[in-house]
Amino acid sequence: MTPKVFLRAAACPSFFSRAISFAVAVCAITAFLATSAAGASLKTIYKMNASTSDAPLVRDAAGNLYGTTEDGGNTACSGGCGTVFELSPTSAGGWKFTVLHKFTGGADGELIDGGLALDASANVYGTAVRGGKYGFGDVFELSPVSGGGWKFSVLYSFQNTNDGANPSQGVTLDSSGNVFGVSNTTVFELSPVAGRGWKYTVLHVLRGLQYPMSVTLDPSGNIFGVTADGGITNANCFNGCGTVYELTQVAGVWKYTLLYAFTGNADGAMPLGSLTRDVLGNLYGVSGLGGNIDSCPYGCGTVFELTPSGSAWTETVLLAFDYTDGEQPHGQLVFDASGNLYGTTEFDSASNCACGVVYELNPGSAGNWTQTVLHVFAGGSDGSFPYAGLVSDGSGHFYGTTQSGGNTTGTGTVFEVTP
Repeated sequence: MTPKVFLRAAACPSFFSRAISFAVAVCAITAFLATSAAGASLKTIYKMNASTSDAPLVRDAAGNLYGTTEDGGNTACSGGCGTVFELSPTSAGGWKFTVLHKFTGGADGELIDGGLALDASANVYGTAVRGGKYGFGDVFELSPVSGGGWKFSVLYSFQNTNDGANPSQGVTLDSSGNVFGVSNTTVFELSPVAGRGWKYTVLHVLRGLQYPMSVTLDPSGNIFGVTADGGITNANCFNGCGTVYELTQVAGVWKYTLLYAFTGNADGAMPLGSLTRDVLGNLYGVSGLGGNIDSCPYGCGTVFELTPSGSAWTETVLLAFDYTDGEQPHGQLVFDASGNLYGTTEFDSASNCACGVVYELNPGSAGNWTQTVLHVFAGGSDGSFPYAGLVSDGSGHFYGTTQSGGNTTGTGTVFEVTP
């Protein structure tokens, strides 16, 4: 299972050396300016009760939000086995919270740690880290039932053999309804077979402790992903500083290509969250460490871009966080219609609790990007430690979750940000 909450830089994991070397050549960090948002507003739309959500939200065409909690719900598991929930906007301007499924810790699964995916028929897909038929997690589906309610089905239970185990990152769908995801060691596909359920296929086996994040698909069906570890092993990262890879199907066989291996220096380290792709095929993501080591002993993290040029890819750091404007970004980035990028960091130094920020990156001329901090979390009713990134409604509103804060239970919030 991928570790969720990383320590502050002053107490970072020992696999990062304080003596960061810049001997490995990387693209120059693009200059940026940091500003504060004058007109941005954050509204808490729901305060979680006794369950914690640190997975990304998804939104349907009707404006409903869907998410998961890793705990809460059925008390057969210590702290609860996890849930899938829906938040629906009401005519009065509020939001209605509905639990769609409470996991039992048995054949249906336990510990719902990843994001969800929706298909065109409003079916909801996700993963359970543990439980399932063999105890090693599963992929599940929730289908709306005519007249109300939801039908729960397990599509595949992991056996911890060649198929992998403990899928913690949720799933992604293609336009044909195939389901793609990662386990602890595999990139996999589940394909519907008429009248026969689902076919599970291992597309690639990841070797070693690599902590793969959820995958991203392009219109041609190529798969892009990151691993938090693996790749270049050096004094900065003895388990590897992380990688970006592509899987391409050639004559029915999936070919693995390493697009970039982080060095743990100015280019970043430990990429966390799935990649975002623009219409030109460029990839965008975040690294939890590396970047600016003057403000954080092991680097405060970066926002990076990978640009294809023939068979090669070039990495450019769009922003190296400096602790005051955020530290340890997590989750997937999201674009607006004007090409601005939005994301969250888990920590910062701008408030007493260092509870993280929501930020915007605006592309300027000559490769300059301007950062605007849209909200600094205070740890109260607004929540604290936004881990999972944001989802957009396409009309200038962004939604996310925090891991703690909110009400007296301190189990987090669901929030809306309007720049």
